[in-house]
Amino acid sequence: MRAALFRPLSGMCAGAVLLLAAAAAPRPPADLIVSRIAFAEVRPETDASGRLFWSFDVVVTVRNQGRGDAAASRLLLERNSGPGGVFQPACPDCTAGVPALAAGAEAVLPPRRIDNSGGAPVKFRATADVSGSVAESDKTNNSSTMEFSAPDAPPVRKAPGPGRSGTARPVSRPAF
Repeated sequence: MRAALFRPLSGMCAGAVLLLAAAAAPRPPADLIVSRIAFAEVRPETDASGRLFWSFDVVVTVRNQGRGDAAASRLLLERNSGPGGVFQPACPDCTAGVPALAAGAEAVLPPRRIDNSGGAPVKFRATADVSGSVAESDKTNNSSTMEFSAPDAPPVRKAPGPGRSGTARPVSRPAF
């Protein structure tokens, strides 16, 4: 806090001092969003019983669209493998550290290996600042949902050719 020292005003004792405190301007808030969920390295795999399924990496990008800096936080990746299903953690270690982000900055988080061994399309929900520790202007836009749809051809025992990948279809997306 800064203070200013002034001469005594008339009517004040000679030893009196007037201190004025300059109020610190409030910091603009951060606003974390999940700006992208992508599926990479889509490939067929076989389980112990010989059943074929798709395996892929989920890559999440978090952006600070606020005017202030955001402290480091945590992201949670969840999956929902069927109609009427409930979102639950997508993998054993599906929380990831998000580094501190300056206003306008983004971070691409390390990929998480997932599969659709249940056979159904899989919806993913990524939630930035899952613990609510970052002071934000809007906490209602921290989640984004994306559905993984298997490539056009069903999985085969032979590895797919170059360039084959899954598709991402947005289910809901935060407003930018």
